[in-house]
Amino acid sequence: MGKGSFKYHVIIFILLAGACIAPDAFAEWVSMPSGVTDNLKSVWGSASNDVFAVGSNGVILHYDGATWTKMGTATTANLEAISGSAANNIVAAGITGTFLRYKGTGWLSTGSS
Repeated sequence: MGKGSFKYHVIIFILLAGACIAPDAFAEWVSMPSGVTDNLKSVWGSASNDVFAVGSNGVILHYDGATWTKMGTATTANLEAISGSAANNIVAAGITGTFLRYKGTGWLSTGSS
């Protein structure tokens, strides 16, 4: 489970293997298919239509306000956390020392054990 902070409101996403749960216009919670069977561990977003989730086997998903899309990475390490300061400055990390950075165009490895 993780939190994504947004400029005007906070949306809490509950991440489950194969699905993401998100509020539907703050009225009710609806299940959303993530498109993956990997366990998702953390979520971060710069806006309600720019949300990222990370999990096992190096999976990183991006939510554009309508659907989750799997992003390509150069790792299969389990990713445990994601955070950023802007839509083009995001870091994902794993407990094995894996660090990935996103600067708006793709995920690059910045180190691993």
